[in-house]
Amino acid sequence: MKDGERINTNAIRKRVYLVCKKANAYKKSPHKIRKTYGSILIDNNVDSTLIIAQMGHADILCTEKHYHRNRKSNDKKANIISNIPELQIKKEHQHCKEC
Repeated sequence: MKDGERINTNAIRKRVYLVCKKANAYKKSPHKIRKTYGSILIDNNVDSTLIIAQMGHADILCTEKHYHRNRKSNDKKANIISNIPELQIKKEHQHCKEC
């Protein structure tokens, strides 16, 4: 803000692009940064009341529906799935061709 004037959207976007350039990072819009921030919070199991407050949404479903993009790699997802007990192959059944 300069002398009590509001900062317009383009000024914010230009500043974000400049910061990305100086950090040698891909150019991201303020909206993309907000979306990534929301996804990071959800992926790291941050308390939903904090996420709601940070994102300014009425409930967590809004954040999950419109902002969340699962950022875990396919390897991490495969590891999670392979560690679900109900999906484990029981050792005593490995030799059985009927199972």
